Amino acid sequence: MKKILDQKRWSYPLLKLSLKMKISMLFMFLVLFTMQAKSSYAQRTKITLDLDNVTVERLIDEIESKTDFHFVYQIKEVDLDRRVSVKANKELVTSILERIFGNTRTTHNVVDKQIFLKGRRAVGSTDDSTVPIEETTPQMMVVGTVTDNTGTPLPGANVVEKGTTNGVTADFDGNFSIEVEKEDAVLEVSYIGYAKKEVAVNGQTTVNITLEESAAGLDEVVVVGYGVQKKSDITGAVSNISEEKLQSRPTANFSDALQGRSSGVQIRQSGGDLEGKFQIAIRGVGSVTGSNDPLIVVDGVPLISASFSTINPKDISSIDILKDASATAIYGSRAANGVVIITTKKGTVGKPQLTYSTDFSVEHISERYDVMSTEQQRLLFVEAFKNSNRSTAVYDDPSNPIWQVDNDWQELGTRTGIRQIHNFNYSGGTENTQYSASASYQNRKGILLNTDLQTYSLRTNLSSQVNDWLKISTNITGSYQPQNYSQGDSWGATGYRGFVYHHSYTPAYDENGELANIETSSAPYFGANSNPLVPLLLPTRELNTTRLLGNFQTNIKLMEGLFFNTNFGGDLVRVEGYTYSPIYEIGRMINNQGSVTVSNNSDTNWVADATLDYTKQLNKHNFKLLLGVSAQQFLLRRTSAFGTGTIDNALNQLSNQTSFNSTGSNVKGGLASTFARLNYGFDDKYLLTATVRRDGSSRFGPDKRYGVFPSASVAWRVSQEDFLKNSTVLNDLKFRVSYGLTGNQNIGNFEFITRAASTPYVFGNTVVVGNSASNIGNPSLQWEANKQLDIGVDFAFFKSRISGTIDYYDKKSEDLLIQNPIALTAGVPNPPIVNIGSVRNSGIEFAIFTRNLTGKF
Repeated sequence: MKKILDQKRWSYPLLKLSLKMKISMLFMFLVLFTMQAKSSYAQRTKITLDLDNVTVERLIDEIESKTDFHFVYQIKEVDLDRRVSVKANKELVTSILERIFGNTRTTHNVVDKQIFLKGRRAVGSTDDSTVPIEETTPQMMVVGTVTDNTGTPLPGANVVEKGTTNGVTADFDGNFSIEVEKEDAVLEVSYIGYAKKEVAVNGQTTVNITLEESAAGLDEVVVVGYGVQKKSDITGAVSNISEEKLQSRPTANFSDALQGRSSGVQIRQSGGDLEGKFQIAIRGVGSVTGSNDPLIVVDGVPLISASFSTINPKDISSIDILKDASATAIYGSRAANGVVIITTKKGTVGKPQLTYSTDFSVEHISERYDVMSTEQQRLLFVEAFKNSNRSTAVYDDPSNPIWQVDNDWQELGTRTGIRQIHNFNYSGGTENTQYSASASYQNRKGILLNTDLQTYSLRTNLSSQVNDWLKISTNITGSYQPQNYSQGDSWGATGYRGFVYHHSYTPAYDENGELANIETSSAPYFGANSNPLVPLLLPTRELNTTRLLGNFQTNIKLMEGLFFNTNFGGDLVRVEGYTYSPIYEIGRMINNQGSVTVSNNSDTNWVADATLDYTKQLNKHNFKLLLGVSAQQFLLRRTSAFGTGTIDNALNQLSNQTSFNSTGSNVKGGLASTFARLNYGFDDKYLLTATVRRDGSSRFGPDKRYGVFPSASVAWRVSQEDFLKNSTVLNDLKFRVSYGLTGNQNIGNFEFITRAASTPYVFGNTVVVGNSASNIGNPSLQWEANKQLDIGVDFAFFKSRISGTIDYYDKKSEDLLIQNPIALTAGVPNPPIVNIGSVRNSGIEFAIFTRNLTGKF
């Protein structure tokens, strides 16, 4: 079909993004479908032609009859009578068009399934016999194939014209076609697991490209705190979890993304609620009463909130885990338990790309507890009462209506949990400016009744090379998370554990479908909360979390090799809680007076860093020096109000209560630090890292406020020695030794002073409020000291298809911060915290990684 255009014609339409949806079904539930950008129709359409001395018009008809392409042109601009001969065997249509129109006055442009033909007018031409057209930059079509060194195609390889946003993706056979602006264009070709390559076109219309496998990521960059290092240059114990590994399996939260990814890292769920609270332990437990959580850093911002459920794992580009003292000492007093550095995704050079993914999963209890039936329990009671010489009258008659009830509380109190996650990402950019924006929505229905959680999050990232000496970047993430939760822990007495030990003969619902319970005291007494569904379903428990996390960074080039960097960030968390316990009378379960609790907690955390980074190479000597200062300030506010006296369940607000009590606190503190790090390497064989940091914390008294935390490490890359350098089997072997000191300040605020708290008491016949000491301050409090030795080896074989690490560590924590018990006659509820005792952790870590074969071994 031909479309004949008027002289006034439309300009070329924009290339539209085409999406492909892959749907798979598992056990009749939708598990996963992903929409991703398709390769264009032109890049994968091949035809066979054998035409001899035919007109261009005949050629157009042949292409249209054998494909879904349609030609659009003006008759005056195309020489349809020109004779051509074409022989093609399964050749790309774009390649055929280049041969036919490449050196003629007709240009062609392929947009989706339309081929636009236009006349090429010389600049300054005054020939009025042709229709005026826009003056355009001459373009040329380049086709080719991307393969590895064995000739295996690399589908999905990225081909970008350097210096532009013009880029395409290779098809399933590794073929690509790209229209470049000039004959001397340079193509940048990249593929995961292979070294990036630049290829000059040099006027060629066919360019085949071979990529070499990268050496196990030895040149990959790893985030090490206030900077990055090549993996091959690291002298400490650092584990890296790349984006490729993170996306290799579906994860719903940060803990899932970290689980089982690194040796020596233990993830333990600390509760059964939907928020997914968990504890991370790196190389064991180092403190008795203080926190054992590692420091979490997101895009340069250290977090103070223990909740990570608002971090979308789809937004994470990499996770780096710093384990030994050499790697963690740069964070000083906060690094005794290790450091986890999260880097979020950035924009990429190329045309804008929109991606969408979704996960759908169901959750159920893998194995229920096997409990006794009603009849089994009745017979057990009969035997027990006989053994204790008590009357068994209540239990002797199996026809008693009580014994006709046989409830499975584990079934009644639970359901099949459902989790849906939707993720959108839009990214792109030029060589100077890259951007990325993402949005996600998660909806979870918990296994326990009356529990659910939703998470909404938005994230933006912008990075721009403003000029030759200034680069700026910003990351902003906002999230909102409303949830309904069970009282206390989901495993607690009012959670799943209550279903296990409650008696099966307690009624659950009456004939009207309302919650029921044993009515009279003559029935067997099994406690006031005889129906475990009552405390689960009747109260209202809501928790709404809002979080804003972001930072702004600058990178200023002062001179060759010398950079001045700044980072200003913040983490703002607000948690609003509402709980209502209603009035009810269900059998012998009676609550005559309702109550309301309203809480409002906010954490505000600000951080500002400034560093000087100097790099210098002198022959075989490589130097890198980092000097920096850091300031962190936090403000923790806690308010809670409790009211009782509800006379009607419709009056369920705090203002409707008749008796009130409230508590509140404001805590402000900070950390001031200076630090330095020196990296030295000789001939890429012998490596040295020395680090020192001085921290001052508001959590300690004036005389113990500052601490100094040094570390040093050395490494020998044996694989770079002449006797191993050319080995075809072993491509990396490195021995490491490190020793250093880090600290722990994870105690409550202002434990070094004695604080007062208000307490109501009766004076005469009147309730009055007085102040009394709530603790005994200890002005001699100082840091917990963590001394750690690490001896390790890194290895890689067969082009890093097999790689791994082995580490021996010995970590001793001294001057532990522990509460020292005192006599009750001291009159204070909280004993003083003192530095006493020590804990030692030692062990061997072993990790091995393999890559699937893609060609010859």
